[in-house]
Amino acid sequence: MRTRLALIFFVVLICFYFSNIFAEITSVTDNDTYPQFCEEAAENTALFAQFKSIPVYSGVVENVSYEQGKEYLDVIKKQSPELLDYLEAFKSNDSIGNPQKFYYDDVGEISPTTLRYIKVASDLKMLFGSLDQCIIVEIGGGYGGQCKILADIFHFKKYIIFDLPGPLALAKRYLKELEVQNVHFLSFDSMISDMTFDLVISNYAFSECTSKMQQKYIEDVFAHSNKGYLLCNNFPVNDPLSHLFSNKIETLEKLSNQHISWTELEECPKTSPENYLIVWSRNNKTDSIFASQPLE
Repeated sequence: MRTRLALIFFVVLICFYFSNIFAEITSVTDNDTYPQFCEEAAENTALFAQFKSIPVYSGVVENVSYEQGKEYLDVIKKQSPELLDYLEAFKSNDSIGNPQKFYYDDVGEISPTTLRYIKVASDLKMLFGSLDQCIIVEIGGGYGGQCKILADIFHFKKYIIFDLPGPLALAKRYLKELEVQNVHFLSFDSMISDMTFDLVISNYAFSECTSKMQQKYIEDVFAHSNKGYLLCNNFPVNDPLSHLFSNKIETLEKLSNQHISWTELEECPKTSPENYLIVWSRNNKTDSIFASQPLE
């Protein structure tokens, strides 16, 4: 995860210094390189068939190592072994984009990124139960991998992905190819404060949004969501771009100011020393639901 952040921040820093876009960005991936590649991959069939193996993309999304994949698999086996019944459906997530795959005992060949998505699904199932008929929001959906894995397990009512236009175009094509239903695609700056949601999730993308964009999500999405699951990076305070982003303390304070009774859990497995997980549930006493079901 550290490598992923280093690559993203380097690309963004170069773009910042050679284009006058400071006032316009919404996240660390809001630069000319990554969104443009996603748009091209969505439109070009040959590139679409290989996009997960191209460094400009794999450095941002498809960056889980073999070792991390094994750790994710170990947690899945211990925490939600019943999910392995969906293994063949899960493996179809690797049928597009030519991801790097490895052989793992008991499951065979699979990409470690897919294992990460399965592990997150395991967390959600353990913490919140069934997501059938839920309205789910994902902040920063990548190519749609997390959505696809959840669709293999649950029959959600609606799945809303917020992202930049380029990644949204890629996710739209990807999920259409895999016949995932009931998905809606909205740009980062689209706000839907008049709706309510059952669950909001983010695999690091929320913590990589600018402070201004984070605040919009907290007010217009999180405040209207019954449950939340946010895997987060902690933006380095000494980074040249730190004035645009929130560190962990600032992020948690903003959540508290919106009367979100969050609980902090350890990221498991730990992919970077500073990473953390934030969860909440308005329908239960947060302390009891999460203390009684610690993540492995």
